[in-house]
Amino acid sequence: MRLSLSLVLRLSQSLSLSLRKRLDLTLSLSLNLSFNLTLNLNHSVKLEPKPKPKLKPKPKPEPEPGAGAAAGAGAVAGAGPGAEPGL
Repeated sequence: MRLSLSLVLRLSQSLSLSLRKRLDLTLSLSLNLSFNLTLNLNHSVKLEPKPKPKLKPKPKPEPEPGAGAAAGAGAVAGAGPGAEPGL
């Protein structure tokens, strides 16, 4: 049994059209998925380092005049209450 050439062509065209539609849909879905994944990965992985916040130096409080003499002989300057004198 021989199929005519025109029948074979029509069958191949209709088959290829439906296959092309499926293939296009599959390709479009896979491309969308891979593109979205690429975008998500690029968005979540940042190659640039985050800028560190610049810390302002704290101003040092100026000692009150005469505070050193009032602390007593042998006391360490800046020692808090309960510190042993002379250490």
